Amino acid sequence: QFALDTHRSDPYVTERACGALANLISGTEIDILRGNDVVQKVVAAAETYPDLVELQIKCIAALWNLSVKGLKEDIVRVRGINTVVSAMNIHIASKEVQEKGCVTLWSLGELDVAQDEIRNMGGIEAIINGAMAHVAYAQLQTEVIGVLRSLATNLSNKEAIKSCKGVEAIVCIMFVHFNNSAIQESACSALSNVVVNPVTNEVSPMVGRELDAIMGAMLSFPFVENVQKQACVLLRNYTFQSSNIDLLKDNVMLLNLLRLAAENFPASCEKRANYIVSRILT
Repeated sequence: QFALDTHRSDPYVTERACGALANLISGTEIDILRGNDVVQKVVAAAETYPDLVELQIKCIAALWNLSVKGLKEDIVRVRGINTVVSAMNIHIASKEVQEKGCVTLWSLGELDVAQDEIRNMGGIEAIINGAMAHVAYAQLQTEVIGVLRSLATNLSNKEAIKSCKGVEAIVCIMFVHFNNSAIQESACSALSNVVVNPVTNEVSPMVGRELDAIMGAMLSFPFVENVQKQACVLLRNYTFQSSNIDLLKDNVMLLNLLRLAAENFPASCEKRANYIVSRILT
């Protein structure tokens, strides 16, 4: 902290100081962090040197640790969300900035006010753009889907995700990482959050290759219960939109996959799968 206070004009010292802070935060009492304005100083450091990618990585890592420590409201208050989103936009070519940015926004998104702030600062678009810039990087995609799934619990964020082509992005991630069961499971869960409006009981129509991606997940992991369960949950949700039923009909492979899920996992899939089949065949 002394280095940040006395050598702010030196980007090298500032970077090293933020890196050191990031490592010390977890073991430091909240009162000490607040009393020394650590959140504000990290944000100020990031805003002073927006073009220095390594410094941005250190600052975002520090903000993530501060958020986990319990200083989420402090970060929001000093416009830390804007700092993270700006770094993601400026350094879209950096996988590390994108990954650390996503986990930080995911952590901050536990606050309702942060959910709105992330949307208002362009965070949803930044997350999706970063995901598509590094679509082959599995660890980033895991964080992207996780933060989108969390943000989609907010009604306004559902619409923002859809308008930013978030559904198409998640489907793309599913195709690219067809051999990753964790991504398939999380992606189905995220899509469920995005397309269902629990207030109006409305479900979005399928806009692209969602069905192909879901069936691909079920086909790739027939014996992974959580993949089958989340796929059945998502498909059941989709059946509450009449136009989606038309897309599901006359699909023999889908019927076979649903029957296999019901047979392999009766406790978690049978009831859902049977309901979907009944809707398709009605």
